[in-house]
Amino acid sequence: MMNASRSVGLVAAAMCSACGGAPLPAAVAPVPAAAAPFAERVRVRQEFGSLDPEAMDRAFEARVPELQQCMDPAFSRLDVLSGKMSYELRVREDGHARYAFFTESTLGDRVAEKCILQVFLKSRWPASLDGESVAKHSSVFEQEVGRRVESWSPAKVQPTLRSAKRFLKCAQSGNGRWFITAYIAKDAGSAHGKLVSAGGAHSEPDGGETLDCLLAEMQDVKFPAPSSDYAKVTFSYPF
Repeated sequence: MMNASRSVGLVAAAMCSACGGAPLPAAVAPVPAAAAPFAERVRVRQEFGSLDPEAMDRAFEARVPELQQCMDPAFSRLDVLSGKMSYELRVREDGHARYAFFTESTLGDRVAEKCILQVFLKSRWPASLDGESVAKHSSVFEQEVGRRVESWSPAKVQPTLRSAKRFLKCAQSGNGRWFITAYIAKDAGSAHGKLVSAGGAHSEPDGGETLDCLLAEMQDVKFPAPSSDYAKVTFSYPF
């Protein structure tokens, strides 16, 4: 379990593009210090089909322990992790997920991201009332840590990655865009920086394999060295 200095806020929005009416207001629910970080109410934004928002709330809340098991090891690997994660989940009429993927993630830990997606994919969700439905929601993770993490613009790493041929080759056969967040640390005994953690998202449901390729090819890239303990950068690809 994480310490009390770490907190998560799950941002919610609900709307139905097919049935009209005003969208439900976004809501941010703070987590009490004694509560599990993911134990918050999640609202669902419907794009098509019909999902019961309250039933989906309960379904997400029931998965809090599993989601916590995904996040705790991530903080053990790198205790400065923070960021926003937005998910898209397509639910069949029988309540099983057809797909789940991140449309945005600035967490920077692909292992944790995949773990969360597996929780969603293996879960049974409230059945859609009218065809398949897409549910979306976002979570924001913020924490206070002693070490300073400097924020880099994409321009800090793009020249280096443009010369990484195997990185560029990953997306040659893919469609869409990929959004990568990386943490760079000083490489001991070198004037360069090295990748210590990375994750990301993609615009299309089938973009996960290409994202994995991009992240793998970043492992041996020699990045600029940060002046702090870590540097964090988020960029999209293709540039």
